Amino acid sequence: MSRAYRVPAYEASATIEAEDHLSMQLEMLDILPPGEMVRMLREELKQEGWKETSDGEVEAVVGDARARLSADGDRVTVERSEKNRVNVRGYNKDDVNKRLEQATTRAEDTAKKNVVRDLLRVEPEVRESIQRALQRVYVEALKQKAKSMGDVESVREQRGESGELELTIKVKV
Repeated sequence: MSRAYRVPAYEASATIEAEDHLSMQLEMLDILPPGEMVRMLREELKQEGWKETSDGEVEAVVGDARARLSADGDRVTVERSEKNRVNVRGYNKDDVNKRLEQATTRAEDTAKKNVVRDLLRVEPEVRESIQRALQRVYVEALKQKAKSMGDVESVREQRGESGELELTIKVKV
């Protein structure tokens, strides 16, 4: 004859979240007034797919991260977060609590590593996007500045052997 035994099972779960960010200070050349330079940068970034937010920032999703240009245009912040749920089972409450603590610690460590890895992976792409936009802003700002100084006789843009842009503007004053 067989007997049935009831073995109590306990379950517990927790939610973990890891987040991190990196921040890049922007210092634009004072070719035109600062407000105009920021406006131009925002417009150039929008042409690269960045979107304006309700709080006056411009942002883009890059990989699993979000990059934001501050409203005043002096800082780019790249943020990444990860959220996971941890579930454990055991045969008594103490065992479940111990397992949950261990599993939560492991999951938090893994999530933190993933977040940092992803930030480091997207950072060069964000920098590249900002640099391309800044270069176009500088070219346009220099052209506008030249017009304000007198009659522009000629504008010549060319790329050097290593890919750098050379801009020559002749102004008759």
